[in-house]
Amino acid sequence: VPPPRRAVGTSRGGGGGGAAAARKEDTRKVDLKHVEEVLEPSRLDEAIKDVERCCVLFKKLQGNVVPLRADVKQLDGLDAQQKQEDKEARAFLRAAAPRAVAVLHVLAGSGSDHHCALTAPAVRHVWPLLACDEWRHPVLELLLEWSQRTISAKAMAEFAARHPEPHLRLLIDAVTTESKENMLPPGFEDRAKQASERFGADAGGAEALDSLFDEMVVGLSKSSPAELAVSILGNMCLPGQSIPAFRDVMAPFRVALVPALARQLKPMNWRLCGRSAGAVCNLLRLGDAFATAVEEECTKPLVTALRDEVGEADTSDGGSQPRSATPLMQALRAASGGGDAQMPGAKIPGMDGSAAKLLAALVNLLTVRPGSAQQLLDLGLLDVAVPVMDVEKASACVAPGASGEDGAEEVAARAALLVGRLLARAPAALSTRREDQLLRHIEGSLSGGRALVRAATAAAAAGGGDAEGIDKQGVERLELKVRMLAILVTKTPGALDRLTQRAPRVEELPDDAAVGQLDPEGGPAICFDRLVSRLVEIATAARPREHVAPDAASGPLSRLRGNLALLFGALCEAQAADNAPPALRGIDLAPLAEPFIDALRKESGGVQNNIGIFITKLAQNPRYKQKVRDLNGLESLHQIQLPRVEAQKAEATRKHRVETDSAARQAEVRRARSFRGLD
Repeated sequence: VPPPRRAVGTSRGGGGGGAAAARKEDTRKVDLKHVEEVLEPSRLDEAIKDVERCCVLFKKLQGNVVPLRADVKQLDGLDAQQKQEDKEARAFLRAAAPRAVAVLHVLAGSGSDHHCALTAPAVRHVWPLLACDEWRHPVLELLLEWSQRTISAKAMAEFAARHPEPHLRLLIDAVTTESKENMLPPGFEDRAKQASERFGADAGGAEALDSLFDEMVVGLSKSSPAELAVSILGNMCLPGQSIPAFRDVMAPFRVALVPALARQLKPMNWRLCGRSAGAVCNLLRLGDAFATAVEEECTKPLVTALRDEVGEADTSDGGSQPRSATPLMQALRAASGGGDAQMPGAKIPGMDGSAAKLLAALVNLLTVRPGSAQQLLDLGLLDVAVPVMDVEKASACVAPGASGEDGAEEVAARAALLVGRLLARAPAALSTRREDQLLRHIEGSLSGGRALVRAATAAAAAGGGDAEGIDKQGVERLELKVRMLAILVTKTPGALDRLTQRAPRVEELPDDAAVGQLDPEGGPAICFDRLVSRLVEIATAARPREHVAPDAASGPLSRLRGNLALLFGALCEAQAADNAPPALRGIDLAPLAEPFIDALRKESGGVQNNIGIFITKLAQNPRYKQKVRDLNGLESLHQIQLPRVEAQKAEATRKHRVETDSAARQAEVRRARSFRGLD
């Protein structure tokens, strides 16, 4: 079978001293005196050499050369010779530059990381050609392909860090300068003008209108320079965040770049909204200065764009009707997806949806700037994100057939992650309506949890956590749902009372309160008994079969056990109260004693502490005390949990003594200096 054409173009021929000749006779050792030499360059080497020559000639024609000294005089007759050389150089550039860029673009966009990495050395030769308007769009397309691969993207970030002027400035100017040359696809204005003239010449009609629409869609099928530049910058920030020099050269552009991206985060800006959100997501990692600027400029635009993307009503001005453009966007996406409902003009570009990138930017903003949580809550982000946790709801925000990072499952997962982090920061911020919706979603997601956790636990015991058939993302998402449920039960005021239908003995009502029968639909959002039974099944399946290794102590399975212990500990404590409601008194936590006592002996760190607290609460409850004693749980608590608790109390006492007693503070200073060898 002959090799692929791309492989032939990147392979080198000639040379001598093959492996057989280099290997000594009757031995495995290789004779290092015979080194294989490559005599012939590959076609890719020739293309890179052509690009390098184009770059040198282009800089020379632009005047970017070393000037002559004042004491050096140019000989007579060199002007004509220089003009002839410049003429030949321009002819070579017109022919060679587009061809070489096209060849590199084919290799970089071939879908092979290897072929793209082979073209990475040409980054420093191609990027300067961005200053030429004629080659600007092909160069941007090639830079975009390079920025999507790890090795070539790192080469771009390193080159930009060494030579920011004019290369980085040219790229950022395409984003910050809102001109028709940057915002419109190449040739779109001329194509639209010609199409309108033909439409007028044909005197209108349905066929002429369809033809006009086709022309417009074809004109919009290419990305504009601003779209390409935004994507390139966002992709470069991923490897650039670990390069201090790149962060330093990007800092001066912060003042113009961040507001420019914020202006593109608008509803119905379907060409630039998602790309800008992706760039903002990665810019947050470039340091505190960028994070502060993004928090100030982009927080509200991100939430507003997400609200419109998911179709939520904007009632900030007192209105009650949704003003979202989602219905129109859904119609356009359905039309671009094919089928009988397809609109004239074939596929409409840019209809992939922006919800996934907007959610990713908000998650990163919360991670880098936790103080922005209150502003996000004030903007109503919880009311926007909770419904999107449902995959069916999230599917309305993406294009038909979308998968991977832009699919409905990924959108729902990012929405759940965002809700979990907001709840951890402000457990009381969730409204009763959204709380019911969140509880129904959590209960539904627990239905297949037992089988999922049992398979993951078996793989962890066998040392095959990377085995096929283990849904690692599923375990992560299940742990997130259990964590949110634990926050609701332990920290949200009144959530457990509403879930168990605890009726208050006395409730003060206002004077104008309505008097009548109770709302028949005012019961709990879900069945409490069914919820607890599913949680018990998951906790039993999560019982570790072997001691948890130190590197897996912070894994999703361990975190799941720790959050389940925290949740069941709160239920056990509430069950032991005198005024516990019937729904809470009716649950049986005895089956949990054995798996959690076993987990106490096999876990470590914070997870072990949570489990120890739960076992302690079980032992304090008269219903389960004998069960814990029969399983030797009290001995395990004395051996494992008691030393931990005593150490925590001793540390707290020491800190209190140092804060309140000057003599103890001086003794602590002397002890620290002695420990460091300063005294």
